[in-house]
Amino acid sequence: MVEKTSAFYKGKFIVASKALKLKRDRLVDTAYENAEFFDSLDINDRYPVRPFHGRPKKDNTRGEPYFAYYPKDKEKRNEIEDTREGSEETFAHALFKQIFSELNKLVFNSYNNSNFKVTAYVKDVKVNQSIYDEKNKRYQIDLLYKLSGTEPYSYFYKWNGQVALKINVSTNVSKLKKEVLLEQGIQILEANIKPEIVKELEDIRKNVKFLSAKELVNFLDKNMQELTDNELKNIIDEYLEKMYDEAYKKYKNNYITEKWRIFCAPLGEAVIFPEFEERFNMIFGFEQQIKELKNNIDDLNKKALDIQSENDSKHEEFEQQLITEAQKFNSGIKKREKQVVELETNAKLLVKQAESRKEEIENSYIDKADELTQLSQIKAESEYRELKIKHKDRIIQALLNRNWLQRLRNTDVSIPFLSKKNSDQ
Repeated sequence: MVEKTSAFYKGKFIVASKALKLKRDRLVDTAYENAEFFDSLDINDRYPVRPFHGRPKKDNTRGEPYFAYYPKDKEKRNEIEDTREGSEETFAHALFKQIFSELNKLVFNSYNNSNFKVTAYVKDVKVNQSIYDEKNKRYQIDLLYKLSGTEPYSYFYKWNGQVALKINVSTNVSKLKKEVLLEQGIQILEANIKPEIVKELEDIRKNVKFLSAKELVNFLDKNMQELTDNELKNIIDEYLEKMYDEAYKKYKNNYITEKWRIFCAPLGEAVIFPEFEERFNMIFGFEQQIKELKNNIDDLNKKALDIQSENDSKHEEFEQQLITEAQKFNSGIKKREKQVVELETNAKLLVKQAESRKEEIENSYIDKADELTQLSQIKAESEYRELKIKHKDRIIQALLNRNWLQRLRNTDVSIPFLSKKNSDQ
């Protein structure tokens, strides 16, 4: 029997624990004719389901609540079971199916291909969408997105404006289902939920799933008492509902803020519809040209950076040379300044010595001048005495040269005094 932990109620996603609460509170009718829970949102292709408490396991513990098809749909149910990937829908599967159904933008990345990165903008999404092959066999898709655009743009046309997403927790997409979808132009991607996330979710619920009734009561911090089976079921369902809500808020917030991206891998390549193929080829060609131009720009930028780096290196080398030359020049300037200071000091010393010598000379000159004056006076006095002697000699000679009459009369002789000039003559 196919067991699902999620379904749709009044056009909205719902998990089995919440459906059981509605049933318990008599807010829904689970009769086949009045069924309100369905396996799909497609009114023309859906089957009613009803919620059940988790069935006992081999270890006498209960599993989690689930949805199952009505007996009246046994034939259809068997058909669905023949084309399913697994008989049970896990807690993680239901949780992320709801989260991914509410996003209006998805970012797909691949673990194996670093070049694969596609941002898809969601126009509409169908959960548990049914697809039929040529033999009218029914296949169910977790999520089928109608897109309003993609980045790169060519993927919108490559994927015919739609993409299917399989939430991969424990089972992979079957080869047959993949081929049917690709032939119908539906590109399918397999979203791999990180093992650590699955483990974290399992750790959260294992305290309920694998506890006995007594352990469960203690775990929920209730007083030990006799519980009916329905009371025990209600306690478990309420805890699972609360656990689901908390997990939903946590992981939904991570995807909305793009803290995490959806890591997935395209399974093959879908057939491109004729109305999309021409545009795909044209836009893909443009994208390749843009990619080539970007690569050329990157190459040019790299070359520019290399040239800049080389220029920077040369500039640094030139700057270093300038610094070295400047240091040498400054060293020479300082040496010259020192020499100038020494020269100025020496010049001042020489000037001082010259002034001192000048003073000595001037003093000596004054002394010599005095000596010359004295010598001149002595000379003049000497010459004057010499003239006087000569004058006296002339007088004596004139007296000697008097005639006898002059001698008789003893007449004096008057001889003019000689000058130095006349004396030399």
